[in-house]
Amino acid sequence: MQGETQPPGDPPSVPSVFDAWETLVTGDARAVAGVRDLVENSWRRCLKTGVDPAGREAPLVCSEDRLGLRRERAEDLRGAAAPVMGDARAFLAETGTMMVLADPDGVVLDVEGDGRTRDRGEVIRLMPGADWTETASGTNAIGTALALGAPVQIHAVEHFCAGIKQWTCSAAVIRDPVDRTALGVLDISGLSGAHNAHCLALAVTAAGRIEGRIAKRDLNLRARLIEAVLSEERWPMDRLVVFDHRGRPVRIGDRARRLLKEMALDPARTGTGGAALPDWLKIEAASRFSMLRAGSGRSAWCRRADRICPAGRGRAI
Repeated sequence: MQGETQPPGDPPSVPSVFDAWETLVTGDARAVAGVRDLVENSWRRCLKTGVDPAGREAPLVCSEDRLGLRRERAEDLRGAAAPVMGDARAFLAETGTMMVLADPDGVVLDVEGDGRTRDRGEVIRLMPGADWTETASGTNAIGTALALGAPVQIHAVEHFCAGIKQWTCSAAVIRDPVDRTALGVLDISGLSGAHNAHCLALAVTAAGRIEGRIAKRDLNLRARLIEAVLSEERWPMDRLVVFDHRGRPVRIGDRARRLLKEMALDPARTGTGGAALPDWLKIEAASRFSMLRAGSGRSAWCRRADRICPAGRGRAI
């Protein structure tokens, strides 16, 4: 479904869209008139997955502890988004809109913006820890942007769940600069009278800023990792493979490349496009291995053919 997007245009006719929604959710499966294709397609996905059209709020899927763990896993995304979210705290104040950062599972991590709007958002659980995927909360900008892989603006009555139809939201997916996998979603939401078409451009621009910060940080990290590894003269460089904190290779020695080929493992594909990491590189198994730190607070893994190589800032740890 990636690329199924349409320009937001003018707000839809409220009566015609509401009538179309009511016709569809009451069991008439015929084509509906007066509704954008992306909205109708989303409604039909919601019906197919059993979303309650009378829903009033998103499900809260994270306790405080679980939200903390989810935020920890999204540390890179949140770090890159922090200045953008900080700006939103100021420039969205008194505008009736709020900025929402969600992870690639559609779970809200952070919100900023107009205080009253944030309070009203909690009524429908547009708040940290809530699941805004289509399968959980029906048609909405966060979930539909993830489903389509494209920027989306959902006008009030275009939402699938009745309790959310007073809101209008715009969202853009934040992508990994290297492999373009989804890292999260940046959303601008507000009650319909405060939200306008320009919010979609703002969401796209903000998501682009975050992607740019991620790309810059990753380039700096890779340079630091290479510098740290090359400073370790005691290591046989031809046997060494260095991976960054996402499991992507930074440096592969010639002998290591041959050994990996014999293992039918292509290190260039690990950590990209959702490719599974080998058991010895999985983050959850990191305690089995020593980590390389390159002075940036980020971790990476070194693997030798015969053992794991510990290193840190030019000395063994």
